[in-house]
Amino acid sequence: VFPVNCNIIKNGAYDYARINHEEANINSVLKAIGNLLEVDFKVTLYTIRRSAITWLIDVAKMPSISVARLSGTSIQRIERTYYKDVNPYDLLNNLKLN
Repeated sequence: VFPVNCNIIKNGAYDYARINHEEANINSVLKAIGNLLEVDFKVTLYTIRRSAITWLIDVAKMPSISVARLSGTSIQRIERTYYKDVNPYDLLNNLKLN
């Protein structure tokens, strides 16, 4: 889910600027797509990432460790940000069914 691998950033400010430039290019394309689709929210890499993580939790009932690995962040960050309204029994029941 679009993890950022900080290990590839070796040249400091140059790589940071290059990554920001590429992200801005991608976000420009996503903005154009959002305008064509006439969505009522700003479409960016961040909104797509957040939507994907939310879907994995709410619909797929994926455990936080799996979501964290896919999104390249910590379990604590995922649980603090996304699992606020999730019933833990739903997650346990889903694990038993699979």
